[in-house]
Amino acid sequence: MQGQPPGWDLGELPPFYSDRVEGVIAAEGRNGSRSFNDPAVSAGIGVRIRLGRSWSARQDARAQLLMRSGEVYPVWVFTIHLGRGF
Repeated sequence: MQGQPPGWDLGELPPFYSDRVEGVIAAEGRNGSRSFNDPAVSAGIGVRIRLGRSWSARQDARAQLLMRSGEVYPVWVFTIHLGRGF
């Protein structure tokens, strides 16, 4: 995008946030930074698998629920960690 400041394009943001940002941009212009102080709840589960005497792998699945005015926006995170014990 030529001439645009770095960051997210409104089309790339979930509607949960883009609807709020459009109002701020209309009032203040496109420059500047935006932040939100929405409550969030995070819950997850993981499994650690030993890969020998000193190596292990951990698989995690986590859900973060972002909340605002009765709306809930879920964010799903799946990770794999590789660790080495000494």
